[in-house]
Amino acid sequence: MKLGKLLLNKNGGLLILIVLVTISCKHEQAEKEKPQGFVLSDSMARKIQLTTVVSEQVENELKLTAKVEANQDRLVDVYAWVGGRVNGLKVNLGDFVSKGQTLAFILSGDVASSERDLLAAESNLNNATRKYNAANDMFKSGLVSEKDLVQSKSEVNVAEAELAKAKELQKLYGSKSKGYYEVKAPISGYVIKKNITDNEDVKSDNSLPIFTIADLSEVWVMANVYESDIQKIKEGYEADITTIAYPDSIIHGKVDKLFSILDPESKIMKARITLKNASSILKPEMFAKVTLRYQEPDRKLCIPASSVIFDNSRNYVMVYRNKNDIETRPIEIYQTTTNKTYITSGLKEGEKIISKYQLLVYDAIND
Repeated sequence: MKLGKLLLNKNGGLLILIVLVTISCKHEQAEKEKPQGFVLSDSMARKIQLTTVVSEQVENELKLTAKVEANQDRLVDVYAWVGGRVNGLKVNLGDFVSKGQTLAFILSGDVASSERDLLAAESNLNNATRKYNAANDMFKSGLVSEKDLVQSKSEVNVAEAELAKAKELQKLYGSKSKGYYEVKAPISGYVIKKNITDNEDVKSDNSLPIFTIADLSEVWVMANVYESDIQKIKEGYEADITTIAYPDSIIHGKVDKLFSILDPESKIMKARITLKNASSILKPEMFAKVTLRYQEPDRKLCIPASSVIFDNSRNYVMVYRNKNDIETRPIEIYQTTTNKTYITSGLKEGEKIISKYQLLVYDAIND
């Protein structure tokens, strides 16, 4: 009652004072409850990684499909020099063979005939030699003329030539005995093609090789360059190669040859990358992906591609000044390669951005 009277007696002045005090208290309480600005914790500060924005010449990428092929300079087709029947196949597709190793035996009438010719040539030479020796003795005794001696010597020469020819043919056939043609490996490598089976008849005029052997210690990666990309590629470009079999393994090489012809159907030009393959992990017919890198004349601000955050249809980075001052900054991207992003606007050279665990910081600030 007294308070009511007091309020009335003061014409409402005290009521205004109470209201003002109440508002002031509420304002102080609101100030206390107002959330503080984001501060990077010490544990998170130890995890993040900072990167300085730099200006670089723009590095571009060209991604191509490719296939592993045997080095054609280290590949040999093996043909059957004679016709006959395969009777003793010694290797299978994919086997490693050493130079001089027997690949197969072919029972051949041609080889049997050459063996007979060799025996006949040896016999003829023996006969011609005996006749010459006898003629020489008789010439010394005056029983035959010099003409007869010369004729006898000529027969020896002919017999020697026939024997040499028969031996060379036998050497070519690689035959041991009994009419078998021995197919031997001309180089060490892997059997990548096999076109014969046991008991198969082969012809001497067959246009297909019976084996193909490749030295796979060095292989070719043949990349497909589409017509629209021909002007972008040059010999000497650095190349990173990955395969389906080993997706996490990157093999580095260089484009060493451009084949300046296009396939008439696919309109594709081939680019060759020669790679050492001592461990033989790269095998012919493997599919591969090739990334070529080349530089453009322009310079742009550059940051790690992994530092960019895409959210709400925009690209952002976290600009770091100190642990109490971290800004979410929108950026405009010129282009992105596997590892780098080039910026047209939104950053300045020398600024620092968070390039590791930046998404956690982004969520903490913007949630």
